[in-house]
Amino acid sequence: MIAKANYSLWVLCLIVIFQSAWLLVRINTDAKRRMAFEQEQAEAEAKKAQTLATVPEPSVGIALIKGGQLQLEPNSGTFLEDFNLEIWAETDRPITKIDLRIFYPAQLLELVSDDWTVDKKGVAFFSSTFESPKEGKFLLTEIVFKPLAKGEAKVEFDFTKESLLDSNLITSENSDILEDVGVGEYFIEVD
Repeated sequence: MIAKANYSLWVLCLIVIFQSAWLLVRINTDAKRRMAFEQEQAEAEAKKAQTLATVPEPSVGIALIKGGQLQLEPNSGTFLEDFNLEIWAETDRPITKIDLRIFYPAQLLELVSDDWTVDKKGVAFFSSTFESPKEGKFLLTEIVFKPLAKGEAKVEFDFTKESLLDSNLITSENSDILEDVGVGEYFIEVD
């Protein structure tokens, strides 16, 4: 009986040894495969980088279209009496029509320009068409304010990109190209 137990123990030990050896072989084989795969990936990435380094950079032959901008001149200052603000446009394409909506603090400023319309207190509207298209940087119009009370007045264009219900620079194709607007901030003093 002891001999039979010894024999069974030896068989179990041999099975454990063979299984351990088999696991070590499998682990080493998997590790070698993984290392080979990682090496191939690194070589492929290096080859891609080398190929990309030889591709020439594309050159841009024309200027990118910027659209149009509106600015107030001056865009800051201190005023004691009636003052004019010039409205300048800068475009990279010809425009044939403008629509301007400007917000201003009605408790501090009164609009005194004849060619502007007051939609409601604090919102002024101006529209014009051009017989010949205008392009580049040019003076659109002026707006005149009268100081009413002391304070800080912010004058700004009503502008939402691609909206036709606010300030617009319109091309002959009826496209609004306005991309950016300036803001004016003024100190109002009264006598």
